[in-house]
Amino acid sequence: MLTPMRTVIVSGEGNGLMRTLDLMAEVYVIGVIRDGRGAETDIYHLSPDALVLDGVLPGGDGLAILGSVKAKMPAPPRALYLDRMGGGAFG
Repeated sequence: MLTPMRTVIVSGEGNGLMRTLDLMAEVYVIGVIRDGRGAETDIYHLSPDALVLDGVLPGGDGLAILGSVKAKMPAPPRALYLDRMGGGAFG
């Protein structure tokens, strides 16, 4: 049986992403963070398997948050970074 990835959404538009990800059996959303302020701490405490992260956030820079999380967590989560130019990158 497939174990869903425990996923945190870091996005000002988290509800729309959550509705989409909830349709996927491979994903279990354990948190939605809508603001960049304090996001690293919240991510660290939730300890997800994966992040879906907006590049532009109220109160923060998604790429800086991703870099901080990857540097501080012993086993950083996989990440899907979303930008407003129509692309994304896995990390």
